[in-house]
Order: sequence, then structure tokens, then C-alpha cells
Amino acid sequence: MDIVEVEWEDSAADDGWCSTLVKRKKHIRTWGAVMQDDEEGMALVFGLDPNENSGAPYLCPLFIPRSAIRKVTKLGPKRGK
Repeated sequence: MDIVEVEWEDSAADDGWCSTLVKRKKHIRTWGAVMQDDEEGMALVFGLDPNENSGAPYLCPLFIPRSAIRKVTKLGPKRGK
């Protein structure tokens, strides 16, 4: 798994009743290990336990749709064995 920084455009929302509409884009930068990268988008994980036997070795997976991704920068390969 490669370690990357993904710059992407998120949706914006306000909480509760409002008198105006949300009209702003939110630009996010996220770092993580690439779990999936295909035409649909990119999935990053923030932790990996290769010794996990419960069937849940990934910490906090995040899927970013391809249409939201603005830039991907490879930071380096995953360290380990």
C-alpha cells in the first residue's frame, strides 16, 4: 500500500434551521494508505493491523469518489515487513 495525500472537494452543510443556503465548497487534504484506487474512486485507511484475526484489520476506511478528487500526491510506500 502506498501512502498518499489526497486533495478533494467535500460537500458542505449547516446544522439545524437556516435562513440562507450553503454556497461554499470545502477543500480537504487527507493522508492515508491506499486500500483501493480504481475508476470509482479511492479508499484510504488510517491504520492497518496485519495480525488482526477478527476480519477487521483496517482503521477508519474513507472512500472518496473519483469526481471529488482534485490531486493525489504519493508520499511514499508503506513501511513494514
